[in-house]
Amino acid sequence: MKTFIKPSALVQLTMEGVCILLQEKADDWDSAKRVLGDANFINRLIEYDKDRISERIRKELKRVISDPSFTPEQVGKQSKAAMSMCLWVRAMDTYATVYRIVEPKRQALAAAQAALDASNAILAEKQAQLKAIRDKVAALQQQLADTQKELASLQFQADLCSKRLGRAGKLTSLLGDELVRWGEAADELAVKLQLIVGDAFMAATVVNYLGAFTGPYRNTLTAQWYSRCQDLGVPTTTPDFSLSGILSTPVELLDWACQGLPSDAVSVESALIATRGYRWPLLVDPQDQANRWIRTKEAKAGLVIIRDSDTALLRQVENAVRLGQPLLIEQLGEGSLPSGIESLLLRQIDKQGMHHTVM
Repeated sequence: MKTFIKPSALVQLTMEGVCILLQEKADDWDSAKRVLGDANFINRLIEYDKDRISERIRKELKRVISDPSFTPEQVGKQSKAAMSMCLWVRAMDTYATVYRIVEPKRQALAAAQAALDASNAILAEKQAQLKAIRDKVAALQQQLADTQKELASLQFQADLCSKRLGRAGKLTSLLGDELVRWGEAADELAVKLQLIVGDAFMAATVVNYLGAFTGPYRNTLTAQWYSRCQDLGVPTTTPDFSLSGILSTPVELLDWACQGLPSDAVSVESALIATRGYRWPLLVDPQDQANRWIRTKEAKAGLVIIRDSDTALLRQVENAVRLGQPLLIEQLGEGSLPSGIESLLLRQIDKQGMHHTVM
């Protein structure tokens, strides 16, 4: 636009509107060109304080805006740059018009906001006072609850002491009767202590030598051994010798029964021989009773189950020995064990430093 020597009327009108807003003289085109030539002209448009458009400027600008030909389309036909300025002038005029409507409302809003802030401050003060009162009431209520709780605790302790005192009196009277039972138990233990050598001998012989025999033959042998002990003056329990009474407890027998072990005397003795013996047990088990019992009993210990036909038998045995796991070999035939297991069964173990080695 600065290159125009004599611009069109619309371009001249556009620059007049710009000069009115910038409060510059626009008497002729030379004055307008000086405004355009200002190095800060674009910045003046960008940073223009549109909130300070006075009523005087609006009145002067009305003459430009009211011109029916002063439209971006018409101005754009003369100059694209002038069209942008036309848009800016009309935008500033529209903003000023709207600002005159909105500004009073904004001021009213600010006043209302100030009143609201004052009311909120008063409300906050009252709420703080209310909170302080409530906190005090809560503290008093908590103090009351603690006092009531302490009172209830003291009453409970008093009742408990009274009940304990009554039970202590009853216990004192009952202990007099228990003294007799304890005396009898002490006498019984004294007798068992005198028989411990013979009973230990009988139990050891049963575990080491009677595992392969039937129930009747076991009874025959134990009767003969008891008679021989009597001849030699070795104190032993009555002829009705019971291996379970020497090497087990009722609780253990109950656990075994729950695990599937038959409750007859032969089965119980066989189980004791298998678990108490120094040598590894070989079970002849046509009805799979022992098999089921061992599977249940040792399941939690990580029982390893293999057959003598398993090609990995030696490796399974080695792993079980190294890890301390129980091992069950099923369907074992006569002479079917590999030669490498014989040393393990015979406990041919050599200790080398901190390690034990099967020879």
